Amino acid sequence: MSTKIETKHFIIFADKRIEKDDLKFIALNQEYFYKKLSKFLTVEFGEKINSFIFKSSDQKKELFGSGNADVAKPWQNRVYVSMDSWESSLEHEIAHCFAGKFGWGIFKVAADFNPALIEGVAEACDGIYDEMNIHFLASIAHKNSFKVSVANLFSSFSFFGNVSGLSYIYSGSYVQFLIEKFGVEKVKQYYRSNNFKQTFEIDITEVEIEYFEFLNSFSVKDWQAKANYYFGRQSLIQKVCPRYISDRIADAWYLINQKNYEDAEQLLNEVLEKTDNYSAIVGLSVIYENYDSLNSAIRILEEKLEIFKNTSYEYNLIFRLADLLVKAGRFEEAKVNFETLKNSKPNLRLELLAQLRLILMKEEKISDYVFGSDYDKYFLLKELNLIQHNYSSIPIMINLSERLNENYKLFLSNLINKFEVKDFYSSYAALKLSQYMLQNFDYLNARKLAGLSLRYKNDNGLVEYKKENFRKAEWFHKNAGRILDELKISND
Repeated sequence: MSTKIETKHFIIFADKRIEKDDLKFIALNQEYFYKKLSKFLTVEFGEKINSFIFKSSDQKKELFGSGNADVAKPWQNRVYVSMDSWESSLEHEIAHCFAGKFGWGIFKVAADFNPALIEGVAEACDGIYDEMNIHFLASIAHKNSFKVSVANLFSSFSFFGNVSGLSYIYSGSYVQFLIEKFGVEKVKQYYRSNNFKQTFEIDITEVEIEYFEFLNSFSVKDWQAKANYYFGRQSLIQKVCPRYISDRIADAWYLINQKNYEDAEQLLNEVLEKTDNYSAIVGLSVIYENYDSLNSAIRILEEKLEIFKNTSYEYNLIFRLADLLVKAGRFEEAKVNFETLKNSKPNLRLELLAQLRLILMKEEKISDYVFGSDYDKYFLLKELNLIQHNYSSIPIMINLSERLNENYKLFLSNLINKFEVKDFYSSYAALKLSQYMLQNFDYLNARKLAGLSLRYKNDNGLVEYKKENFRKAEWFHKNAGRILDELKISND
């Protein structure tokens, strides 16, 4: 961690292999989060926060001991994140450090180590989960058979008994509700004491009734698939310990990447003899595909699909199955699966991918796209946008352009047509393009596209995310130049 970058409120320690522009962008985001969090929680720091940025989660696991999870140590004013996850976790981890300023005990966390309070405050600071408003997602859960007693959630360790996303969303939504109802100072007092009735002078069960009435006020009809995607969980019936399974899966995927399909297949079949594991099933389908046995790959997915019904895995398998059906020339069956994903909307990423493939089917380009390399896919999407924008394809074009390391200005030259926001897909395309512009230090255009994205408001939970993006773009436009001029970079 030999690169050091210092700004007004942070000191970054980073792997020297990380691009300087990436670290500058992180530095700007950190200063924006500081401004946002200090205002939201009415907290100021007398000292700087240290952030450790690892090249990858593997490096973080090797040097720090935690690979999968990003971590904060509020008692030390430190956060630990990796390049493959910081965009979704950095603000959350910094929020833990801010909460430490009114925290309890030597570890500066919620009193009695209450996990719902610890994570709830950090989630409430952001207010967004996977681009959606946390109240919106909590309402979807509440109205679709994923009800949770917040009284139990905040008064016991039942936080760990739910699907993790469910506990995070309910706790974040509830803390945000408490802040809106009682004010942030009362919530900070609750954080320090873990005594709800003494703090708010009302029983938690009474406030719970008001909170559920609040969630019921959201219009979230016909979102069962989204609820299943985010909160559904497969029944766990395993004959051996999870560590044994995860080690075998990791070894098998390593062998797949090394093209040692025979040994990988043996390991995955050993796993499936003991438990129906999603990653093992997908791995076998990849092996069969590379054996040029598409029918075998399709068959295993079709046979196992029912096992994962009403979970996120079900929808991921449907998408994987549909692509394999395209490769096998079974286009009508593939179309049915893509339409299922588009219409049920379990997750925005899957919806966009399915929508794009249905468009490519109409253009008779679907086989070229599914069989193609990243470059082939990108070229096809450029062609698709020549005459007029196909807005559902633009977020995917941005991802492909990044993977291909295309020059930013060259990418923009492909978008020669005027952007018009008339519906959800055009609004979301403007949002993602704004974020890409911000990442490339094009603040003026980022602010312009952020404002454009707000013209469409009927987008089921994304409005707050778009407003936050506009606030960030505006702040970057006013402050980024000065902050970059003042930051100090050194290498040991």
